Amino acid sequence: MSRSAYRLGFQLTMALLLLLPFLFTGCKVGTREDVTSNSNTAKSSVSNNNTSFPAANPLLPIKTTQLTLTGKSSTVLTDARGFVLYYYTPDTLNKPACTGGCLKAWPPLLVDSQQKQISMTTLPGQFSIQKISAGNQVAYNGHLLYTYISDTHPGQVTGNGIYSWYAVTSDLK
Repeated sequence: MSRSAYRLGFQLTMALLLLLPFLFTGCKVGTREDVTSNSNTAKSSVSNNNTSFPAANPLLPIKTTQLTLTGKSSTVLTDARGFVLYYYTPDTLNKPACTGGCLKAWPPLLVDSQQKQISMTTLPGQFSIQKISAGNQVAYNGHLLYTYISDTHPGQVTGNGIYSWYAVTSDLK
C-alpha cells in the first residue's frame, strides 16, 4: 500500500470516528406545534416497547431523588421507575433541536390525553405539555424532558454534560 493511500485511509477513519457521536444521535433543528398546558396532570404514553434499553420508555409520574452532580448534592427529577430526566440546552419549546435519530438516543417523556398526575411531589417549577410528532412531550420550566438510553438502571446519570445534555434538577430555571 502506498504511503498516500495509507494516509487517506487513516484520515477517513479518523473523520468517521469523530462523526460517530453525531451520526448516532442525529440531532438537528426542527419545529414543534406549541400546545402549552400549565396543568400538573397527564397520563404516560410509551413511545416504543424497546426492552433492551431500560430508559427508552420513560413513564409518569415524575419523582425526585438526591444525586451528586458535579460534586454537589442535587434534587434530580426522574421518571416513575427512577430513570433520570434530562434537558437539551439547544432545545426551545417552539424550536426543538432533538428530532429524528436524536429521539432514539434521548427518548422524550410523553403523556396522552387522559388526565393523571404528572408529578408525585410538589416542585417549585411549572410543567407544560408540548405537541410533537411522537405525541405530547412534558416540559419543566420551559425545558423539554427526556431520558437517555445509556442509563441502564435507576439513578444512573451517564448523560449529564454530554453534548449540552444535563440532568433536570428541581431548581432548573
